[in-house]
Amino acid sequence: MIRRYKRIRDDTRQIDVVEEFIPTGATHKKVVGILEHLKKLDSVCNALQDDKTSMADVRVLFDQVIDDYPVMVSRLRSNAKIVEYADL
Repeated sequence: MIRRYKRIRDDTRQIDVVEEFIPTGATHKKVVGILEHLKKLDSVCNALQDDKTSMADVRVLFDQVIDDYPVMVSRLRSNAKIVEYADL
């Protein structure tokens, strides 16, 4: 949806009925910035789903995500509890 927003933003500004709902200025820059972060994270998700991705590759990907987004350290560190019900 954010990609679509970026693609059609200029055209929608010409429609009076929706113009007041289109983000402007700083808000628009934030939306575009979020899109760039989402692209990065999406590429990581795609790499994780590739059959050729090894556990070493996963560690490198996770380390890079932690470097870029320190808030993720508790979820991606090597001893993180990511499986809630391992016995099932």
